[in-house]
Amino acid sequence: MSKATAKTGPHPDFPLPHPGVSIAVALDAMDDSKTAIAERLGISRRALYDLLDGKTAITAQMALRLERVIGGSAEFWLTRQVQYDLWKARKELEAA
Repeated sequence: MSKATAKTGPHPDFPLPHPGVSIAVALDAMDDSKTAIAERLGISRRALYDLLDGKTAITAQMALRLERVIGGSAEFWLTRQVQYDLWKARKELEAA
């Protein structure tokens, strides 16, 4: 199998955004304030902003909370995080 066909997922040469970007887009479509959404998620506003800014990762628990509040399955949110983590790790390994 060639190197090009061995990889699946996002193209390695294009930046993959942190899943917080997708969450921010989903939140913008909602009529609630960030404070209200943070409360519905059961987290602080700071924790929400850290997630949106890519400073924290989506955990299994957070994926379940996002599923309940924003929509999309928990598996979708975790997959986005794993894809981002793998993309970032590949870039770091290539740079080393």
